Parts: sequence; structure tokens; C-alpha cells
Amino acid sequence: KEYHITFFTHIHSIKNIYDKINDYDKLYYDLEKYKTDKLPIVDPRAKLLIQKLISKSVHDKKSIGGSLETIIYNVPKRLGTPYFNLFESTISKYLYLIPNLKALEFSNVFEVNNLLISVYKNLCFESDKLKYDTNIFLGVEQGITTGDTICYNTHFLPPLTFKNTSTSINYKTLETVIIKKSNLEYFNLHKYIFIVEALSSIAIYELITKQAY
Repeated sequence: KEYHITFFTHIHSIKNIYDKINDYDKLYYDLEKYKTDKLPIVDPRAKLLIQKLISKSVHDKKSIGGSLETIIYNVPKRLGTPYFNLFESTISKYLYLIPNLKALEFSNVFEVNNLLISVYKNLCFESDKLKYDTNIFLGVEQGITTGDTICYNTHFLPPLTFKNTSTSINYKTLETVIIKKSNLEYFNLHKYIFIVEALSSIAIYELITKQAY
């Protein structure tokens, strides 16, 4: 509440379908419209295609994975330190507690490499400090937050599926339970949204409290 830090996570991609956001600042004022959606996707066309793909995967009984994009607004400047306590490494430490998470991507590396060529002339030094007129590093530079909007992608494996019935454990009763094939999930990417945001908020809280000392 002190910093008004705001999280928004949406379905970023499934297979070759991407929900791309062109203006993060404009999105900030429409967040409530998407936050209440069980399948948060900003681009209406991408949402329609993804819904069809999910329906097809359930019909064909083939599980699919994908990626989420987490956008964080109002993160204070100078969180993180070089080498041993980078912002990215602190976030990673918590997010990799999620078993199905297999990749964490800060900014789109390939897009940034291409953009650097075109915006190079907009980079300059002022009082020995690097200045740029675009959020090309997506909120984190050299492991330290810049005060800009932060974005990163989390990539998840598809849910496990079995040809026949399988056994598992009920974590409340610790009893063995039988999982029937008909009860298996073929898509669960949207269920990771709360987990990603919760763990990210813990990481940022840790960085803020360390900076205070």
C-alpha cells in the first residue's frame, strides 16, 4: 500500500498464439476489467483463438502448456544489488518453487536485441548516468529496478496425463486416491496466476525490507 505496487498477470502465449500488449501505461487504467476474468487475455482476437485451442485440447484429451506474462507497476527504484542480490535472482528464488515452472524470462531478449539497434540514438549519458527515453530494459537494468514498469514471462509445462488410471496422495488425509483418466486436467495455466503473483510479491517485499536497512 505504501508504494501502490500493482500486479497483473495474463495468459501470454499458448503454442503460436500470443497475447501482446503494446501500451502498458494504457493497460494500467483498465486492469480491473481483466483481473476479474478467469482467463485474462487482453487481445480479443487472441482470446478467441486460445479458447478454441483449449476446447480442442480437452476434446482430443491432449494437455497443453504455455506462458504467463506478469506486469508490475509502481515498483520503487534501486531494488536489488549487482552480483549477489539481483532483482531477477530474488524473484527466481521464489518462482522456481513452482514445480511446473521450467523457464523464467525477464523482458523479451530477442525483441530487446532488435530494438537496441533502432533506439541506440536515443541513449545518452547525463551526469555520468545512462539515460534513455524508452523502457527498453522492462524495469530492470543490471539487476536493479529502474522505477519503470517491470515485465517478465513464466513458462509452464503441460499438465501430466496418463493413459490409464493412476494413484496419488490426498494431502489433507494422506490417503492414497485413484485418479481416473476422465478427471485429469488438460489445461491449468490460469491456475498459476495467483501463485506467480503471490510469490513475486513476497520477493519484492524481501527486497524492500532489505533496502530499508
